[in-house]
Amino acid sequence: MVNKTGASGPRGEFATRRQLARSTLTELVHRAEDLGLVRRELDRRQRRAVFVALTEEGERRLAGAVSELGSERHRLIAIVSQLEGRLDGGSSASAEDDA
Repeated sequence: MVNKTGASGPRGEFATRRQLARSTLTELVHRAEDLGLVRRELDRRQRRAVFVALTEEGERRLAGAVSELGSERHRLIAIVSQLEGRLDGGSSASAEDDA
């Protein structure tokens, strides 16, 4: 398997890191391939090894997802900051009440 950065590794290791069964990973690759998001490439050195690479469409959709998730991440950071401010304000108010 090849990831976005070009790093590769055995399918079993890839599946284990993502807590997936090998059969689940195989099915996901089949579906992504049917959608035109990835393509399989045989390893010339190891005949049994297959690499999975993103197609241009896969690259485009991945970039869109990352961009969309980036804005969600910023919103979550803002919410957490607001909650921290409320907790900090609440804890100092209760400390004043105890004094």
